[in-house]
Amino acid sequence: MCLGVSISSLCARPVLAQETQATPSAQEGQTNLRYAVMIHGYHVLDATASYAMRPWGYGGTTHLYTVGLASWFLTANLTSTVEGRFDGDKAIPLSFDNQGYSRGKERHAHLTFDQAGPHITALTPIDDDREPLPKEELSSSLDMLSALAALLHNLEHHASCTMAGNVFDGLRLFHIDAQGPHQESIPEGRNPYYTGTAFRCDFSERQIGGFVKGSHHKAEQASPHPGTAWLKRLDNGQVVPVRIELQHPKLGKMVFVLQSLAYQP
Repeated sequence: MCLGVSISSLCARPVLAQETQATPSAQEGQTNLRYAVMIHGYHVLDATASYAMRPWGYGGTTHLYTVGLASWFLTANLTSTVEGRFDGDKAIPLSFDNQGYSRGKERHAHLTFDQAGPHITALTPIDDDREPLPKEELSSSLDMLSALAALLHNLEHHASCTMAGNVFDGLRLFHIDAQGPHQESIPEGRNPYYTGTAFRCDFSERQIGGFVKGSHHKAEQASPHPGTAWLKRLDNGQVVPVRIELQHPKLGKMVFVLQSLAYQP
């Protein structure tokens, strides 16, 4: 997903690793976040994120898993990792990995990136029952965590979240548009870590490739699904998401509410 002040400024593909500084280590300026995730108002998931961002690069890990009574009828346990670089305002992913249990199966997708775009180096289970991906849109895509890193980078350095581009998860290709920010009070939520005003960024997501062949849900998946993120600037200048609302095409409304934050300088 080419995210930034303009699409052209961020669509450049990754430079060679030896040409830039190393990405941040897990111990270097690490931020640790934990979210409660509500679906239709019920707390069914927790999500954690541990990441480090520097002007030259980013790296991190996220973990999404079911909690409480929801574990009796819904099981999800997914871990994602990302590594990438910034070249000015360019978000340049190097690798993305997602693995764990979801929708009744163990799953694994690993992507590497170069000047031709993303390459699938691992994918289980194999899913051949999908329509071909549009090559041009795929070649300029990022993974979702790199897209989020680009959003935070752009907010911290330019106070803007107006951007657009494509995101690939190993199977499906999405187009995302984001606009903003403007100042707004954070809605009340489940034990919020922050209250008061924050940056509000609105976004929409629609699937543009990787549809299941003959799916009766293609029209719905291809239509825009709106979302909103509220982000807070900390005393050290860092911007963190404190609340995210999105409309999942199958699960319905999902709300992520920040529960704890720790920063290791």
